[in-house]
Amino acid sequence: MRVLAILAHPRKESLSGHFFYKTVDHLKTKGIEVDVLDLYDRKDEIPFYVQAGASGWDDQQGLAKYPFYLETKERFMAADRIFMVYPLYWYAVPGILKCWIDLITNYAWNFEKGPYGIPLHKIKKAFVVNSASMSNWFRWLRTRNSGTEMVKESFKFFGIHDYYFYEIGNTGKLNQEKIDRHLQKIIKNADWLVS
Repeated sequence: MRVLAILAHPRKESLSGHFFYKTVDHLKTKGIEVDVLDLYDRKDEIPFYVQAGASGWDDQQGLAKYPFYLETKERFMAADRIFMVYPLYWYAVPGILKCWIDLITNYAWNFEKGPYGIPLHKIKKAFVVNSASMSNWFRWLRTRNSGTEMVKESFKFFGIHDYYFYEIGNTGKLNQEKIDRHLQKIIKNADWLVS
């Protein structure tokens, strides 16, 4: 089994980075192959999405000329599971993660009819950890949790219907005991991901 693990936070020593790397280490100790993609490590290589045919782009002139695009396509299509960690910034995912999701729209599905695509990949499950300085109740009631909903809809469109989101609020008020409790729950859900 191969897990594509994606981190979208500019600092490895952040809370997101802590949860991400501890979980990656846990999966590796279980003998799981983990393909780590730290988006901010590659930020200067990531092209912005441009729809095929728009502005005269085609496979020769467009995204296919970017090594990162070709590499991420290969990595995504080789994965069996997705593990993703990111903070929520003002209701949304970090722009770098949205850009990565946009790149996937070029190859991960085929469309015939209806609201969703037909998956061309083999990913069956996804586990997402996101965090925010705002409380979860504020996010759910006031902001409609739009960042999480966008990622869920993307998963559904790509044909990934078995997913779990672990959301952490009030990150500025977490002490070490609470951080450790969150990590235990994240590890438990990581075990579900690879079951």
